Amino acid sequence: QKSSLLTCRQCFLMEKSVLQVSGRNTLENAYKITSKSKLSTHTVQIPYHMYPALSNTLGLVFHVWSLVESVVVLVLLRIYITQFVSENSRIELLVDSLFLAEGPLWLDKLNSLLFTQAAANKIYTWNNDSGFALFMEPSGYTGIVPAEPDGILGSNGMVLDSNGDLILAQHGDRRVVRLKNWENNSPVFETLAGSYNDKLFNSPNDLVYADNGDLYFTDPPYGFGLDKLLTSELKEQPVNGVYKLSESGEIDLLVDDLSLPNGIAISNDNKTLYVNSSDLEYPFITKFDITENGLENRAIFFDGSELLKTSEGWFDGLKVHSSGNIFSTGPGGVLIITPEGKHLATIGTTSNALNCAFDKDESYLLE
Repeated sequence: QKSSLLTCRQCFLMEKSVLQVSGRNTLENAYKITSKSKLSTHTVQIPYHMYPALSNTLGLVFHVWSLVESVVVLVLLRIYITQFVSENSRIELLVDSLFLAEGPLWLDKLNSLLFTQAAANKIYTWNNDSGFALFMEPSGYTGIVPAEPDGILGSNGMVLDSNGDLILAQHGDRRVVRLKNWENNSPVFETLAGSYNDKLFNSPNDLVYADNGDLYFTDPPYGFGLDKLLTSELKEQPVNGVYKLSESGEIDLLVDDLSLPNGIAISNDNKTLYVNSSDLEYPFITKFDITENGLENRAIFFDGSELLKTSEGWFDGLKVHSSGNIFSTGPGGVLIITPEGKHLATIGTTSNALNCAFDKDESYLLE
């Protein structure tokens, strides 16, 4: 954002302007902010959900160097983004030379980051004291069902349930499980969801709990391996679905027409479900209203088509920040998107970002 801001400033004559908030426009859900200078007057509108962070920092009068709306927006957007990512933040490389590092999860009881290496059937930990270490093997394939020899068989997404138990999406065993012990060389798993309509899942990928105990998860075919992604004879489910495992144990198929559903997350008020599509022909984040009847009012939350023209990557894992903003891996790195679907910024990465997570107090973004 800094480089963009400086570039725009250099394009226009510099003159001091005063920005004043004229009040919330309830019809358009925005505040109108007017920039007045000797040469001209410009008005921009800032979504009202952004304003508390801005007002806490700057009050009602903003002094900036600007003459045009685009610069005003960049200045305010930059201030808003720094509520989440400090200008002094730096990307720190914790571990390298991993293939398909996935499922990051901060675990307070171990004061460690957990993450999977799906292709190696292992889970690792990292912390400041002991660094990088093996946590569990096997993680996603124990041999209880047939698997492709060249498949991606380890576990992928991980989440904690209300009791603090570790819940894993296992590619190879094609199920969602609870870890029954914490012995890294002899893990014991309890199956929570192993089939639907008497057919094995493809390879459960990512998962998220609602406050009422319902578990939502995606089931793309990545466990079959990239070469047999769409052709494996082991595939039993006719779709690559999005499912809900109710606290009662009932499993419901909620979405059956996404080619490659991947990351999944729920809004803080538990009213919206977000699902990432990793299909480069369908580069969207889709949202659904969570209702008593299931999922309703399906809509495209964010369209990544334009980003793909200039950046590499795909929509994979995503998380919802306590502010309500969505942090999603995607073209170019990790995208920060407002609850209204506006792209605020991208945290650039040098390789394709596959998933992300926060630590307990959201001081760190882990990916």
